[in-house]
Amino acid sequence: MINEHYAESTDRTIATIPHPPVACRHFRLKGLVGRHDPAKAASWAVENLYNAVSEWPTDSMLALIIARHKKAIRIGGWVNDAAPADWLIDLAYALGPIAQVRPAESSPALATPLLEVVPARTDQGEALEGFAEPDTPQLNNRDSGRDAVPVHKNDPMWEFLSVLRTVPGAAMGVFVSPASGLEQQMSDSSWRAAFQGSSRVEWQMYRGTPIRTRVILYGDCPEIPARLRAELKIMSQRIAFSALTGQDRLELRQPTVDSIKGFAVPKQVFRALVHLPAAGPNRPAPGLKVLPPEPRLVPYDAPTRPAQAFRLGRCVNSHGQRRPVWISPSDMCRHMRFVGSTGSGKSTAIRGLLGPMIDDGYGVLLLDPHGSLCADLMGDIGDPDRALYVDYSDPTATVPFNALRGRTATEFEARLQAFINIIMDRDSDQYTGPRWRRAIGLAARGCHKLFGERCSLVAVFSVLGSPELAQALADAVKPIDEPLSGQIRHELANLTGSSNSDLWPWLVCKGEEILGSAALGRILGTGAHAVDLVEAMDDSRAVLVNLGLAELGERSAQLLGCLWVAELRQAMLERQRRDQPFIIAIDEAHLFQYGALPSLLDEARKFGVGVIVCHQRPDQLRFQLKDALSANAGSYIQLRTGNPQDAAQASKMLNGWPLDDLTRCRDLTGVAVLSRDGTPSEPFSIEFDFFKRNAERLADAELRQWRTERVSSTSRQALVEPYADWRPISRDTIVQDLREARSQNRGQRIAELKQSYRPRPRRDEPGAHSQAPAGLSDDALL
Repeated sequence: MINEHYAESTDRTIATIPHPPVACRHFRLKGLVGRHDPAKAASWAVENLYNAVSEWPTDSMLALIIARHKKAIRIGGWVNDAAPADWLIDLAYALGPIAQVRPAESSPALATPLLEVVPARTDQGEALEGFAEPDTPQLNNRDSGRDAVPVHKNDPMWEFLSVLRTVPGAAMGVFVSPASGLEQQMSDSSWRAAFQGSSRVEWQMYRGTPIRTRVILYGDCPEIPARLRAELKIMSQRIAFSALTGQDRLELRQPTVDSIKGFAVPKQVFRALVHLPAAGPNRPAPGLKVLPPEPRLVPYDAPTRPAQAFRLGRCVNSHGQRRPVWISPSDMCRHMRFVGSTGSGKSTAIRGLLGPMIDDGYGVLLLDPHGSLCADLMGDIGDPDRALYVDYSDPTATVPFNALRGRTATEFEARLQAFINIIMDRDSDQYTGPRWRRAIGLAARGCHKLFGERCSLVAVFSVLGSPELAQALADAVKPIDEPLSGQIRHELANLTGSSNSDLWPWLVCKGEEILGSAALGRILGTGAHAVDLVEAMDDSRAVLVNLGLAELGERSAQLLGCLWVAELRQAMLERQRRDQPFIIAIDEAHLFQYGALPSLLDEARKFGVGVIVCHQRPDQLRFQLKDALSANAGSYIQLRTGNPQDAAQASKMLNGWPLDDLTRCRDLTGVAVLSRDGTPSEPFSIEFDFFKRNAERLADAELRQWRTERVSSTSRQALVEPYADWRPISRDTIVQDLREARSQNRGQRIAELKQSYRPRPRRDEPGAHSQAPAGLSDDALL
């Protein structure tokens, strides 16, 4: 607090100054706002302050105090009762580039006024009237012209503040007020001479509108230290310091507008005398709190809502009004991309889209690595019977998936190649070359001949465990496809020599994550396939897939997700109702970028399928997926980025959006570029208001729990219970499975041959036919 007494000492007299009169209104700087270019921001704030105060009534005054407080710095001040009623709004405008301004009960304390900062210039050997310029020959002998007048430098005041904190009771008071017409004329007559030889335009730019300005240095010390004066001279050329008279000391203890009348200076002199601090992103101003900058709001004048559309969030239009943002299913089929760091709101934005789409009868597939988004959506769905829930995190509710099934050889080959592409994309650095592709292909084709649609990845990798198993596969396939049996025997079973000693571990190593995981073996090993995606797409069903990353591990969940994407691409080619949009949403898409996802983005729109891709940062994506998204994603939504490097990449895609705004976006806010009839909008600010709009509905926990349990129970009945008795193939049972498959296929083949057997007709019975004679053996038929 400010005291009203003097403390006397043998070596100095310290005066502590009371607050301004009660009629004054106080303010303080809540904190500086970090800016990418703090020096430019500080210069901008000084310019704004000059422009704002110069338009105030003549008797108004602003006091701005930068004061040392213990080890910190306080910035505040007051305005007198003649200032405009909306003075605080003016100050917020003026200081907005560097700080946030708040009203206050008091202002920073002032110690003893010790020194005044004055402009110094040479005008034909005469000092400026009204200012006590030092009698320094070096100054008086300088030539007149632009170099003879004060000039400011852009500076964020970091070093000045560091020095100010070392001076007891130090403060710098800046007192400004609009100048009267007479004072402006006096300023012109005194300062115009310094611009002899300069053009009139240059003088007018330097002059601006003269404004009363005084800058006073305070302190609890005998004199202002040289280091503090030196810092002020570094920030401005051609300034000096003037000792204060006894009358000045008395008046400046509690400055009023009368204290600064007669001190009008041109605009550029004001800029040389007045300095304001600013904070940078990597270096805060010493002693001052730094606040994150408020992100800018860029308006979006959204066109009329399409006939079929879903609310994505809300924006601000050009009139400052909040308006909903809509996107149509047809534009969603041009694909959407959500990018943002963890917790920024990507999952909430997707939830706000998919829930209404499911309720409105659209088909949806969600791939969720962690399951939390699936759980939220199950509680949101109005009709639980429209949704299927695939839960890979629950070992008691295994939903089988067969990546190699195929009613025809063409379907089987398509799925086989899709799996091989996933492994080669993901593990290309681990030598999955042509020989590995050939070996996997032979084993898979042999298993498909034996097991048909029950052919599974577990069976294929189990066969590749040793040359003996490959030989067993060849023997089992021989009655069905002798050429394929010969290829398996020649290329896999009959290999000898030291060069092939490591072949079998190398072949089976890619399947170790399948064979070594009991959970993944149950999912992929039975040969059953529970979810018919073609049917789900044509019937517009919702399929929510919890990939169970925490329970299965990242690589297993990643493989499952990639297989689901490949299955969707195959189903997309087979679907019948291509006029009905079907949306696939992939959370943490960087996990599932191997295999079919890039080509899915290239082709899906023609089949009525839209893809929503979510990931955290651009560097997570391989070139193939980055390129596919850049070429095909019609809508791009950027939420908060985690670091400046990510913000720089996002800024390029958003027409130079400020980096600070991207790194400091609040949760559930971001920047959007939306497709409307295939034409992208300009980037605009967006807020995802799902929780605000659905607060009442989300509060009904009992209803949400019933919906979740309903979806889970109906899904278990449809996807788990019908396959409870299916025994998965494993490497422990593969020999028995091959034997049973061989026996079954042998019996089926013999029956077919017996049915079609026709012996040659006897000469006396031309054209006669009969069944195979009882004495003909089955081996003879084969």
